[in-house]
Amino acid sequence: MEEVYAEFLLWFHGFHANERYEALLHQTFLNRNDDILLDLEECSSHALDTRGRFMRYWDYECSVFNPDRFGKALMDGLKAAYKANTFCIEEFGRRCRRLCWDIPFDLQGTEPFLTLSYADECLSWDDEEQTRSLYESAFAFYDS
Repeated sequence: MEEVYAEFLLWFHGFHANERYEALLHQTFLNRNDDILLDLEECSSHALDTRGRFMRYWDYECSVFNPDRFGKALMDGLKAAYKANTFCIEEFGRRCRRLCWDIPFDLQGTEPFLTLSYADECLSWDDEEQTRSLYESAFAFYDS
């Protein structure tokens, strides 16, 4: 489920189209076939409904959550979006800051998630190199 949640956040915040999320959700549903996955399958084309269901699930129903699995999936997806150069570094930073609000609360103040909330601040003094270095370090957090 951690990978599904990460993929949803990447879609919800515009890092990629919803097809990747829907494909992963469907495959996970076929493998696990549980009620939350069915609920998510039924609303997968409505981002706000899906977001609400994920928030409810993580806050009230999830008994086991692996932050490393979630973090690796999220950072790998962000890295792919970053390397694709789909939007400028300023827009990438705005999207990362908005994404931070949807990361499970207990992870928001930890690395590498915390870096996503401030890495683009360096752009305000024209230090794009430092911004990129911070993002790339966050992406590499789970590589070792």
